[in-house]
Amino acid sequence: MDRVGARLDQNFRAVLFAQIVSIQIEVEAGSNTFRADEDTFEDFEEGMLFTTSGFNANNGVFKIVSVSANHDSIVVDGPLAAGDEFGNGDEQLVAYVPDTGSMTLDIVNVTLTNPPVLPVLGDLDGLSVSNFVRTTGSFVDDGFVSGQRVSAFGFDQNQGDPDDNDGDFYRVLFVTPLTLTVLSELTPEAGDGDERLIVQGGRGRPINLFLTVRDGLEIAARLREPDVSMVGDLGQLLGDLLDDLVQGNPTDVGPVITSYLYNWIDEIEEGLRNWGEFGLGLTNALFNAQAKRDVQNEARRTLGDDTERGAEREEEVGLLDVLIAELDDPTLVNTLANGFEFSPRDKQGLLEADGVKARFEQLAALFDFILAQANTARTSNSGALH
Repeated sequence: MDRVGARLDQNFRAVLFAQIVSIQIEVEAGSNTFRADEDTFEDFEEGMLFTTSGFNANNGVFKIVSVSANHDSIVVDGPLAAGDEFGNGDEQLVAYVPDTGSMTLDIVNVTLTNPPVLPVLGDLDGLSVSNFVRTTGSFVDDGFVSGQRVSAFGFDQNQGDPDDNDGDFYRVLFVTPLTLTVLSELTPEAGDGDERLIVQGGRGRPINLFLTVRDGLEIAARLREPDVSMVGDLGQLLGDLLDDLVQGNPTDVGPVITSYLYNWIDEIEEGLRNWGEFGLGLTNALFNAQAKRDVQNEARRTLGDDTERGAEREEEVGLLDVLIAELDDPTLVNTLANGFEFSPRDKQGLLEADGVKARFEQLAALFDFILAQANTARTSNSGALH
């Protein structure tokens, strides 16, 4: 690709990652700091490379040393020059997507031993992960940082599969000049010169939150059982657990927890693939008055002629009630075909969903269900279970 073509390609990818429109950005040369309004730099992270334009004396490429807590300033590796103390409104900062370009990259699997503790993800000691290894250039200088997600190209067996638990992208855990460690455990592979890693663009706060939750779940699940093929079916495991409870046999909830974690991962990925429908449901919940009225009507209908209680129940209907109704059954005709579901309901009527709050509610309902069924069985035999 010629120089012009390469620049156009780079600019296109920059829009997918992090870009600030022309705004007023002040420069403190003495502390190598760019300053702007609060949350201006919310998409920028420590270690990231970005390009500046529109400044009087500080157009160039810089590496971020730190970002303030309220995202109104970033400190760079500098040096910055005097001449932009007040800004002129034409300044722009753009973080281009890190990209190795085609090169030789090997994949080596390792087991982490006393690794640094990462925010949110916690202790990774004993986790099997993979390293992308290069012999020339530098992942650090290319702008790769922990927390990013990379897509791999040019490999024979490790290009990402949207149908498996690793998804299309691999989360970056640690970065050194010659080694990039990712959360996934890949197939070891020797490179032949046409491999390439490119960072996934920012997805926005809500999706990034779900992706972070998903990564934490994967760590917990893989530390319990790294081989997903050895994890039993959740429905079958729940049935076996229930039988053991009823019959008074020794119980082991470990396999159920492991299966539940992997199942939750699958549901989050399914939810993200259907994110557009979630957005439509949220829009209706927020701005469609008829959507709320439909839920209120349904709530009142179940109370029959109790007018006073019906009015109270209408008042109790909130945003979350409307959103759940929209996702479960937008037309309120009680048919699953018209609803938004991450996976079919099983025989016990447990609906898998990818909301964090919903998951804890499901756990509570799950144990209530198990105890209720066990009580029913025990009552018919030798008395209630206490």
